[in-house]
Amino acid sequence: MFKYMLIPFVLFISSQRLVQAQELHAVANRFSQEMNTLGLAIAVGALAIVGIGMMLGKKDSAIMTTQAIGGILVLVLSSGIVSFIRVIAG
Repeated sequence: MFKYMLIPFVLFISSQRLVQAQELHAVANRFSQEMNTLGLAIAVGALAIVGIGMMLGKKDSAIMTTQAIGGILVLVLSSGIVSFIRVIAG
């Protein structure tokens, strides 16, 4: 009899955990969007700094430009990369 009294309690606890998991998923998605925006802003700032270095004639500005553009491409394509990995993972 005690076993049947626990069934509603267990169902209540599992439904609460499902709600918490959905909230956590929503927070994680929002956090990833904000970090993507912040990273893109930092990458564009780095590209501007590289441009200034190029105008001043620094020797390593070509390497820094390549790295900055590569970082911007990774940030822009990050959502596509993640969805591609999710499709492969099944």
